Amino acid sequence: MRKACVSGLFYPADGFQLKRMLEGLFSGIKQNGCLAVICPHAGYVYSGKTAAFAIGSLEKQKTWVILGPNHHGLGHSFALSLEEWETPLGRVTIDRELAKKLQLDFLAEDKLAHLQEHSIEVILPFLQYRFSGFKFLPISILNVDYSEELLEKCIKLGEFLTRFEVGLIASSDFSHYLPAEEAEKADKMAVKAILELDPKKFFRVLEENQISVCGYGPIACLLAWAKKLGLKAEVLHHSNSGEVTGDFGSVVTYWAIGFKKT
Repeated sequence: MRKACVSGLFYPADGFQLKRMLEGLFSGIKQNGCLAVICPHAGYVYSGKTAAFAIGSLEKQKTWVILGPNHHGLGHSFALSLEEWETPLGRVTIDRELAKKLQLDFLAEDKLAHLQEHSIEVILPFLQYRFSGFKFLPISILNVDYSEELLEKCIKLGEFLTRFEVGLIASSDFSHYLPAEEAEKADKMAVKAILELDPKKFFRVLEENQISVCGYGPIACLLAWAKKLGLKAEVLHHSNSGEVTGDFGSVVTYWAIGFKKT
């Protein structure tokens, strides 16, 4: 059992309080046919509304693959978790049958990679509140550079996942600790490559402009998946931490981007 490691920090540890918070965050948000999304993973007080726009746009799926960055540098670089996960809203079952079918030489089970990592965990309560009866498969990706090797693995994983009927969620925040105006300019360059479904351009734009999108590996996987399926991308919502703190001199930015059939 993988127990929650950031409940009480990123979101309420009490199930009743968490449900009340999610009810407020989802208020007025309607499903609009998305099969996949990019979703932020900060504390709910900062990125919760944007995350609700992301998860709220999704169609119901039997299995969700959640791709998240490994912030701590622990464990395998492309790591599966095969144990049940628990949040204050209950337990979520792993799709072990799907895991068995992901025969990629760079993908391995590794509990350590997920043990202290928040990027996948914080998305689960949104899914639990919105949907019932689903399974999921968490994949942690260690981003250490913008190497051709990492990009190739991300593309390979994304394209391989098109063989299965799953929904995808790429967990990522965008610019970190920049003045709001600078962050917006940087984000627009990254988002342009995302809307073009171009993982190679996305990597290049981030590296050349030093844009601090923490989940660039997961996003590249999703872009390869969406491109192969012929989907289109659209911006659903975006925000920054300054809107909560009042400090626009140093913000973290959050984007909800959906992917749907054309």
